[in-house]
Amino acid sequence: MKLQISELNEKVKLEKNSKKNLVKFYIGAKALLNDYGLTHTNSLNNNVKTNISVDYEVEVVDISENQIKVRAIDFKGNDSLSRDPKMRQGILSFLQDSWVDKSSAELVLDESHNRQIKLEELGI
Repeated sequence: MKLQISELNEKVKLEKNSKKNLVKFYIGAKALLNDYGLTHTNSLNNNVKTNISVDYEVEVVDISENQIKVRAIDFKGNDSLSRDPKMRQGILSFLQDSWVDKSSAELVLDESHNRQIKLEELGI
């Protein structure tokens, strides 16, 4: 009976580790930041502040325990101000090498992510 319990505990441990690897951030991974809030200050109009939100596609540059350092690749505007072509470069440059919480990012599970999991399983 003790042997069976030990084997089951080992299986549970392996299952937890495999699930943990599925959502593990790594340098070079792609992630999404949905409804990321920004504030635009219009200096031509008495410094009127406008809140906008965008959905960012980012690349992970560095990782800490609770945060990831990201570089914006692209974004999708959720309102007319963020879809203005004149604002594009400013919105992209806002998230260049910025730290964000891991909980606010969704990891994109694509072929490169599957490759990274396989490499980790092989110990490479």
